Amino acid sequence: MTANSLLKEGERIDELQRNGYGIIQDPARFCFGMDAVLLAGFATAKKGERVLDLGTGTGIIPILMEAKTCGESFTGLEIQEESADMARRSVSYNHLEEKVKIVTGDIKDASNIFYCCRKTVINDKGEKEVKFLTYVGPHPLMDTGTRDILLQKGDFVEDFNYDKWQKLVKAGRLDAANVLTTEEDSKKENNDSENAD
Repeated sequence: MTANSLLKEGERIDELQRNGYGIIQDPARFCFGMDAVLLAGFATAKKGERVLDLGTGTGIIPILMEAKTCGESFTGLEIQEESADMARRSVSYNHLEEKVKIVTGDIKDASNIFYCCRKTVINDKGEKEVKFLTYVGPHPLMDTGTRDILLQKGDFVEDFNYDKWQKLVKAGRLDAANVLTTEEDSKKENNDSENAD
């Protein structure tokens, strides 16, 4: 895949001056600023740690952190599909698909999308091994009422990623919720009150 095949009209690739990485940006929409570079420079991720960037935009922080730290994986959450798409294409451009994932979603739903825990198990050799599990489904302790996905029965999934999430969707375990907008909710309430009379 060539750099030009990843670009859409009006976009460009800017060099990040780290590991030969670049990022796709659209000057007519949004370009990252110095604050993102400083934040990525300030933040650390030790070997085996995972990073979650809320409101990742075009994915600048996960990409820069992958370049400078020993973290195990880096995930960006972004509500705007156009920005998330640009971030995914930047991940592809830099061949980071194994370490950097971009998820489209709302920060308000982050606890429902990324609920993680550690589990210590004894492996086949009798050694202790730490597994990181992600709870996929409604948050077990809190219902915010803002989820855009529902899982009939929550599961803890080892090394959860976008592909495993899609498999849950295809298997019929994960269903889109019928979330009403405020306007739709008002219409429903009016219809319900009219039918009650």
